[in-house]
Amino acid sequence: MTKHEFYILNDLYNGGQGRGGCTSDIDRTRALDDQAAINALTDAGLIARDTGALTGAGLAALEPYRVDNAVILLSLIHISEP
Repeated sequence: MTKHEFYILNDLYNGGQGRGGCTSDIDRTRALDDQAAINALTDAGLIARDTGALTGAGLAALEPYRVDNAVILLSLIHISEP
């Protein structure tokens, strides 16, 4: 799967909610303008031809990229006063 194909499928999965101002949002916008990638995903059956929605096969294609139980570590720096 190409980067543009991932962004297109992920956008369909997330309902088009991007993160404005992020570098990834710029890439996402470029991907959504990539008609060749959209056509390839449609021809592969990952996007429904009639509705443009994510298909079951499209959802399955995103499965390897899913994150389960992400652990976010926060490092606190304690600055003591002199």
